[in-house]
Amino acid sequence: LSDNDAARALWDSLGGNSASANAVDAVLGRFGDRRTFFRPVHPGLSTWSLAEQVRFTSKLACASSFGATRVRSLMHHIVSWESWGLGNWPGAAFKGGWGPDARGRYTVRQVGILPYNGRWTAVAIAVIPPDGSFSAGTAELNRITSWLWRHRAQLPSFTCSVPKPAPRPTPSPSPTPTPSATASTSSSTTRSEERRVGKECRS
Repeated sequence: LSDNDAARALWDSLGGNSASANAVDAVLGRFGDRRTFFRPVHPGLSTWSLAEQVRFTSKLACASSFGATRVRSLMHHIVSWESWGLGNWPGAAFKGGWGPDARGRYTVRQVGILPYNGRWTAVAIAVIPPDGSFSAGTAELNRITSWLWRHRAQLPSFTCSVPKPAPRPTPSPSPTPTPSATASTSSSTTRSEERRVGKECRS
């Protein structure tokens, strides 16, 4: 559920203004987006390009931290009246946003992680409909999602495989003399000493 009051409370919990902006920028940077910087005041008016949204979302899809896992879980539980667009894709994790510009025209957008055939596609969509209405914007996102679904096999996709660590080499055991070898060495040494002693006695 989109809730401006909850979003503001979350923003303020990070310290407010510059502290909050720096905290959000740091998260974006850890997920590969080092070009976006949120505004300390009115952060909802910050510019976040679609390309950087896709970069961030693709990293989010495979991140294993508690925070990333929690965010993905919430993205799977969007209320029905906000499940337009990418919400029509089976199993999608997504989130939408919308708002009017200075002239009252709505921008309607979504980011999402779309599953298909054991792989993932990260998507970011934004539309400004000709009439500027919210309803027309959501209808356009429905059409875009339908197009994506029809071409799902051709979409760029990725997996979240984790590289396995290289096996540690097994140290070779130190050679241990066998009893027979020890006995043979001892016997040979004894015979050599006997010969030397006998020679000395004869001289």
